[in-house]
Amino acid sequence: MADYKGIQGFNIQSRDGDPDNPIVGDMYYDTASGQFKVVKAGGAPAGTWASGGSMNTARYATTGAGIQTAAFMAGGTTGPANPTANEQYNGSSWSEEGDINTARYEMANAGTTTAGLAFGGNAPPDNNYTESWNGSAWTEVNDLNTGRSYLGRAGTQTAALAIAGYNPGSTYIANTESFNGTSWSETGDLATATNTIMCGGITTSAFAAGGRAGPSVTAVSQTFDGSSWTTGNSINTARRYGGGDAVPGASTALIFGGTTNAASDNVASTEAFDGTSWTEVADLAAAKGGTVGGGGTNTSGLAFGGFNPSSTALATTEEWTANDYQIKTVTTS
Repeated sequence: MADYKGIQGFNIQSRDGDPDNPIVGDMYYDTASGQFKVVKAGGAPAGTWASGGSMNTARYATTGAGIQTAAFMAGGTTGPANPTANEQYNGSSWSEEGDINTARYEMANAGTTTAGLAFGGNAPPDNNYTESWNGSAWTEVNDLNTGRSYLGRAGTQTAALAIAGYNPGSTYIANTESFNGTSWSETGDLATATNTIMCGGITTSAFAAGGRAGPSVTAVSQTFDGSSWTTGNSINTARRYGGGDAVPGASTALIFGGTTNAASDNVASTEAFDGTSWTEVADLAAAKGGTVGGGGTNTSGLAFGGFNPSSTALATTEEWTANDYQIKTVTTS
């Protein structure tokens, strides 16, 4: 009968506690706990949400952008009012920074806290305004070709995508535009015209999931390769008004929260994408919709703002963390 040494080529080691830098596939005896343990692959399916610092102004209806330790949300709405405030997160707390020039909601944010972009939205009406952030002030730059709100976003300040949305001439649009740091140009359309969609990634590798593509929400998922969109496997929970991570691309995506139908039908569901299929992972602490702000990656992400089932604006922040490994205790049954 083969033993561990015969298969692996070495004996099981004894360690006093778990290693700081475990290797996937390793097995050891933890003398501190008196248990055998094995190191398994981690990633998004092993992730969890934890509470972060609250925003200064509760709001919803803007996408947010950045990474877990440096994110921002510009614009949006409190319900009765549309603030111009730009708030930035440093990994533990939010601070108010320079305001955008035009107050609006259901807009898109992309980029970073020192090089950001805000575009589209409802001022009202739906508009094509684009503003650029240099870390201290917003400057109006060249407008979108097609004014829109309820849109998705991907990319950075100098390489961004404005994805689908709504404009006064058409409730749902498939139009996608690409920004090169100076001007917007039309690129490949979504396979399905959609608004209130969840998006993320970069201009050469983006994803778009869910949203509303008619009288009801959709579970359609599409990926972008820099020129065209391809429809892939559907998300598990059809929804709109959710949030999506910001980077790095379509093969490692995360979506969270959203609304399955009416505003009161908010969900806490989180799903991770591996480039082929979507997997349900750990839920948010609380269900939220209203276009949840998002940032980071599928292993180090953020969800902030949005509204609760009573359509009350939220100031809460949740941080998503997923290690590349899991340490599991070996059991017998």
